Amino acid sequence: MGTQLSMIMLYLPRLQQPLQMLFNNFKLGLQKFGQAAHAAQHTCSHNHIMMPSSFMTSMTRSYKIRTAVKKFCADCYIARRKGRVYVLCKSNPKHKQKQA
Repeated sequence: MGTQLSMIMLYLPRLQQPLQMLFNNFKLGLQKFGQAAHAAQHTCSHNHIMMPSSFMTSMTRSYKIRTAVKKFCADCYIARRKGRVYVLCKSNPKHKQKQA
């Protein structure tokens, strides 16, 4: 029992630092969550409906760069522009590809 206790006391300082870092990260996350909640509840004179949200601006899809492009569905079509081959899709924007 005495050797187990001495082993625990030996490793206790080593465990304290990661636990302290974990606690600090948790506190930081709570602070950021609180700031976001406060920002959502604020009242101001300008209209938020007219302002573009970050969610809407990040919705644009870019091309997947591939060496060999192929159609994924029936709505995909191939276009040749500026010496490159593109695959475009009307139904699913995730299918957009550009040949490297």
